[in-house]
Amino acid sequence: MLLDTFKFIKEGQNYNYFYHELLNDILRVESEENQRTHTKVKAIPNRIIGYSISDTLPLINTRKMFPVTAFAELCWTLSGERKLDWLQQHTKMWDEFKNADNEIDAAYGYRWRRMFARDQLLQGIEALKKDPSDRQIFISAWDNSRDGLGNRWTSNVPCPTCFCLNIIKNRLNLALFIRSSDTIVGLPYDMLMYSLLLIVITHELQRAGLNVGYGRISAMLAHAHIYEPHFEIAEQLVNDAYFWETNPELAKEEQRYVIQDINLTQNRALWGLQTVSNIINDRDNAMLLFKECLHKQFGELQLFPKMYRPEVIK
Repeated sequence: MLLDTFKFIKEGQNYNYFYHELLNDILRVESEENQRTHTKVKAIPNRIIGYSISDTLPLINTRKMFPVTAFAELCWTLSGERKLDWLQQHTKMWDEFKNADNEIDAAYGYRWRRMFARDQLLQGIEALKKDPSDRQIFISAWDNSRDGLGNRWTSNVPCPTCFCLNIIKNRLNLALFIRSSDTIVGLPYDMLMYSLLLIVITHELQRAGLNVGYGRISAMLAHAHIYEPHFEIAEQLVNDAYFWETNPELAKEEQRYVIQDINLTQNRALWGLQTVSNIINDRDNAMLLFKECLHKQFGELQLFPKMYRPEVIK
């Protein structure tokens, strides 16, 4: 029974398989009414999903992903800002939740770097530089003084509430806790953005002389769900995944549903410049370097599948 609840990708197992299995498991349960959103939702508790990062960063292969969007969000988050002005040059993904001042009240980066009387992110990185065996690198975006517990003070309190960093066998690992996971809209991008975070922190530690590589990222989904407007999309994603995995030759012929893993070794020198410090100091240049890495790998040909545009449920 424990294995049915807690599933984790082991070495050599496929991220896509476990993501679509997660969707399938959620679709099989009865729907319930969510009182806050007034929308029916299907949900399961306490699921863990993750993978190891080595030569590549895996992406979901049944929906179009936009790595540049995720990297732009990372750059904005690392800046510690609440204002959306810079991010809106690259994506409108947070516009649904902005306030009258064009800010995100509970912005993750602001809380990591400017709240709680300390810069949690940079202090955590410095702590690992001094002691790579440190097990107390816990970074929180949750404000215990006002978030949750029935207090609905803003339209978007953090869903990924906190993460831990540790180094084991010279590999940096990131464990993420997501209190509420919209598995269609949010989860693929959460995994992508926090994977990129793990990568740029690894580069920061390497720059300081540590012998450390990419490790494992995992996310604990306390409440993994699909909203009713997305039931049909989720069914299609599961069906597509099954069809193309059982017809690999057809997929190859049509150049569709090719797993577009991001190669981290093909342009190692450029990737190595993506450190936390460099991004904070010049995020525009970091964006250009990221786009260059993708262009060198994929060129103009993007073998991504069709795009689903699920609405954001606030």
